[in-house]
Amino acid sequence: MFLIALSLTLFLVSCTPDMNKESYTVTFDKNGGYVEANPKSIKIEKGQPIINLPEPPKRGRLEFDHWDSNPDGKGYNIDALTIIDKDITAYAQWALYNFSFSTFKNTGIDNIGWYPIDNYEYILIHVTTLENYKIDKINIVMDGKKYETNQEWSKIEFDDSLDTLFTLKVTASATLISN
Repeated sequence: MFLIALSLTLFLVSCTPDMNKESYTVTFDKNGGYVEANPKSIKIEKGQPIINLPEPPKRGRLEFDHWDSNPDGKGYNIDALTIIDKDITAYAQWALYNFSFSTFKNTGIDNIGWYPIDNYEYILIHVTTLENYKIDKINIVMDGKKYETNQEWSKIEFDDSLDTLFTLKVTASATLISN
């Protein structure tokens, strides 16, 4: 009987979590999202991987891409295998996978490109010309809103709350610089 009681005691002690083990908090920041990650934070034992990532946050027509150690996405990737040895914050990173982009280049225009900046707060449009040309006019239609400029770089606020397809149409013209 004593042996059974001793075995049961040893079994229960070995199955009881050690409350003295050090643990850290991983906080998941929605980083511009509208709906928080679920759960927003978790406790992880020191030296252990995260394993169970939360349900990602939501942000209109942008899709959750990954977690990063910096809000700007220039840190290190945080995933289920990240070993935790301190309290950290994981920032949601976003991507736009569905969009329509069209360009119409007049003579003298070399390239038209667009880039998301500040975690999709803005869309940056860049128009370059061939040598000996200068930009005459750029017409931009983004999500139905019209803009006109003659600047090589244009920064336009991005509306991530829409649930429609992102559309961007850029028409640019240039004139030959006379010597």
